Amino acid sequence: MNAGAGPFPDLAPVPFRRLLDLAVVPFRRSLRALVPLSLPVVAAWIVLSELYLRWLGGIVEGGLAEDALLASTGTIFVVAALALMLYLLAYGAMSVAAMEVLAGRSPSALRAWTGLFAPGTAWTLALLVAISTASALFCLLPAIVVVPLLAFAMPARVAEGTTGWRALGRSLELARFNPQRRLAQSPYLMVVAAVVVTWAIGQALTLAVQLPFLIAQQVMVARDLVQGADVATLAGGVIWLRLPMTLLSALAGTASWFYGNLVLCLLFLELRRRREGPDLERALAALAPPPSREPAP
Repeated sequence: MNAGAGPFPDLAPVPFRRLLDLAVVPFRRSLRALVPLSLPVVAAWIVLSELYLRWLGGIVEGGLAEDALLASTGTIFVVAALALMLYLLAYGAMSVAAMEVLAGRSPSALRAWTGLFAPGTAWTLALLVAISTASALFCLLPAIVVVPLLAFAMPARVAEGTTGWRALGRSLELARFNPQRRLAQSPYLMVVAAVVVTWAIGQALTLAVQLPFLIAQQVMVARDLVQGADVATLAGGVIWLRLPMTLLSALAGTASWFYGNLVLCLLFLELRRRREGPDLERALAALAPPPSREPAP
């Protein structure tokens, strides 16, 4: 088969760098919907950050008794677990929004979040969270192997309507699809690379957002120390910088996460196109009428 010949799709693999470039355009188009989509995550991150800083400040000042310290530590773990669950829900919501953007529709934050509570979507996400968490708890190595193999479960749920174990099986099927056995075309390595790139972009954006606030904090603390201020005065002087810094940092991290979801969804569509393209060609060839043979003159 010649790639791109006739009505059949071009089945040549798309390079990973090309996928990164292709994700930029839909990302820019959906920036307006990114803020309402990320609001629950940003709110949870701000609450968790404030609780952690208050808990840490109490330890530094020595104002927490043993019972109060244990109670506050338990509260931190509970809030952290709730924030983790919210982040996992946000992953599902961003997968829904990313597929909508790639389908040419305007993303809706309300539709993305409410869609998670559909029976099939909730069951798929619950299985994905349970397996990923179990693999991470027992050992980090299984998580590194298992999590990338299940990266296409939510895109499969959104794009194809598969649910539960079938969505996980579909993800495993596509993540292992590498007919030419080339390392550069391994879906598993592409997923790992997408996670690394997303993490690097998130770190760079967060640093760019936090740096002006951190510089301002250091200047204010140095000025107050020269004037002989105590610890309470130092903390109160920079507290007004903490909320906008946390807010913008959470937004930057969520933006990088949404971009990573776009890359994964593009990779899912690319793998599905390549894997099912030959089947489509055979089906079309079977439906085509046989060529007519005219009698020789």
